[in-house]
Amino acid sequence: MGTYGKIIVTGATGFLGRHVVKALAEAGENVIGLGRADYDLLVPGAAEKMLADHQPDAVLHLAAKVGGIIANKDYPGDFYYENIMINTQVFEACFRHGVKRFLTFIGGCSYPGTAPSPIPEEEMWNGFPQGESAPYSVAKKMMLVQSFAYRKQHGFDSVVLIPGNVYGEFDNFNWEYAHVIPAMIRRSFLSW
Repeated sequence: MGTYGKIIVTGATGFLGRHVVKALAEAGENVIGLGRADYDLLVPGAAEKMLADHQPDAVLHLAAKVGGIIANKDYPGDFYYENIMINTQVFEACFRHGVKRFLTFIGGCSYPGTAPSPIPEEEMWNGFPQGESAPYSVAKKMMLVQSFAYRKQHGFDSVVLIPGNVYGEFDNFNWEYAHVIPAMIRRSFLSW
């Protein structure tokens, strides 16, 4: 059996989740991939039910409302609300259910819009994120605060990773919701 016991991956039907579930399974881990059809994590109590049903040792939390700049500009309230609610509820439920390890991701867009490139890690709190994606970015950034607070008060083992960029197979190529790289691939492909 795997190194980490039973692992739940939320957002397992999304772009990143599909890759992570496959990699964990190939590494011999006992992984359970779950998507919105299994548990709608926006619904109060859904995260608790998910944990009670599966009793994981670790949770890799990837469930999120994601989209490109156009979607973020058109639906800022949705991006903020859905992400802050999903993240807060899942994090709290994992702590209350005694999950031994919690891992999640936030986007590099959580750094201030004025940060230099390459972005030093200490820039995270030196300003407001880039305007178009700020509601999404701030909601995700609160995972850093929640992780700090729960570790300080409860000793809860949580890690928040910030990948530079992710793209590839299973990405979203929709005109409205695509990020820059998949949008460029789609435009290039359609111009042939």
